Amino acid sequence: MKKFALCFVAVWALISDATVAGAIDGDKAARVAFVNEFIREQASTQQIRDTFAKEQAEDKISSDRMATIVRTATRMNLELQTNIDMLQ
Repeated sequence: MKKFALCFVAVWALISDATVAGAIDGDKAARVAFVNEFIREQASTQQIRDTFAKEQAEDKISSDRMATIVRTATRMNLELQTNIDMLQ
């Protein structure tokens, strides 16, 4: 979570010039949109990790652990495909 917070602060520093200056031209607007998408992607990835940790802690037998791993891998693959589609 610290890495996410540091990334957010660094990204905010990059776009703060655009918001302070007033009007945002096309290039700056594109950067702001990119940063917003980046933050959304980081948040969704962190949510998948948190869900995995919670489900893994609840698993008692090895078959449940394997099912959790498969579900998490599927979630991550779907999220990565969504990220690829959004960035294209």
